[in-house]
Amino acid sequence: MPAIILSDNGATSGSAGLKTSGSNDGTLALQTSTAGGTATTAVTINTSQNVGIGETSPATRLSFGDYIPSNGQTLLIYQNANTRSGLGVVSGIYRMFTDSGSVLSFGGVSTSDGSTYTERMRINASGNIGVGVTPSAWESTASSRAIQFNATSIYSYRDSNTLISQNGYYDGTWKYYNTGPTGRINMYQDQITFDAAASGTQNNAISYTTIFTVGRGSTFALQSGTSTNGTGIAFPSTVALSSNANTLDDYEEGTWNPQLNFGGVACTNAASFGLYTKIGRVVTLTGYLTINNKNGGSGSGTLTGLPFSIANDSKFYPGGYFGYFANSTLPAGSSGVIWYGGIGTSTLQLGTTTVGGWDNLNATYVSSTFQLGPWTIVYVTDQ
Repeated sequence: MPAIILSDNGATSGSAGLKTSGSNDGTLALQTSTAGGTATTAVTINTSQNVGIGETSPATRLSFGDYIPSNGQTLLIYQNANTRSGLGVVSGIYRMFTDSGSVLSFGGVSTSDGSTYTERMRINASGNIGVGVTPSAWESTASSRAIQFNATSIYSYRDSNTLISQNGYYDGTWKYYNTGPTGRINMYQDQITFDAAASGTQNNAISYTTIFTVGRGSTFALQSGTSTNGTGIAFPSTVALSSNANTLDDYEEGTWNPQLNFGGVACTNAASFGLYTKIGRVVTLTGYLTINNKNGGSGSGTLTGLPFSIANDSKFYPGGYFGYFANSTLPAGSSGVIWYGGIGTSTLQLGTTTVGGWDNLNATYVSSTFQLGPWTIVYVTDQ
């Protein structure tokens, strides 16, 4: 059949109007024209019932062809002046947009009534995402964003921290999402901290305690411990001892200054050195000393300066031999220098072995250049 043109100025090929094709393909087109009479097909409906807007060969139910407006707004679902929602493509990026103050919601409609909508995910006006939940009032800055899964969230804080939070959210202050305990993992540069807080009330402020810290090139710091450069485990300086026999609750190592005394008068050391290692309640000391002056001291000898006091319990009463000593004149029958620890003190009493058993190490037995050690001493502390 011939083409039919319904036109505002007659059936001319350059007119605007409604037109059917002149062949048997049955295409229906809506065309417009310029003031000079140049016709352009604006809408095409082909025999497959596909509609093209600005596209004369639509391949799907609705096609917009290759037209990309400068603002990327190909299809507006809602428009009221500058308040707009719709779809678009810009530079190969597909856009689904709404106005700057609204929420994007993704969900499903019930098959039972074809009407009831259930939200699966939303992006709020701040750019925070809630999966199955409305995002809490997270801090709204250009560089802070959150993805929230009910009470669990992943939060990027001002491009410096990434946090995984359970039952907490940040709106300038960390707060409880629900009533109950909370925990979080805080990743900052090359360090990760694990924090927790006791149960609190919904929307109240949280006071976190760092349980432990780990980082590249730094020590693994337990609760209240301080992470430093190097590798290893950092225990807190003040320890809360565990009642669990299988729990390692303390470790410490360092140096100490051994001091030889006679009758309470300190000798002058020509050389001395001491190391200690404390694992749980067990202390191991190593060291040596050489004196160059007894400073007039007389009477019984003691070794002081222990880094931890000896346990105040007779079950842990310590004692032993010094493996090496020099520049002394011990009584006949003595076989060496021995020691025992004063219960609840930081002092070792020094003696010698005799036929009778024990004799105090008297100042008269040693010279002014007496050498004691190297030694290894082990004892138990209450600390």
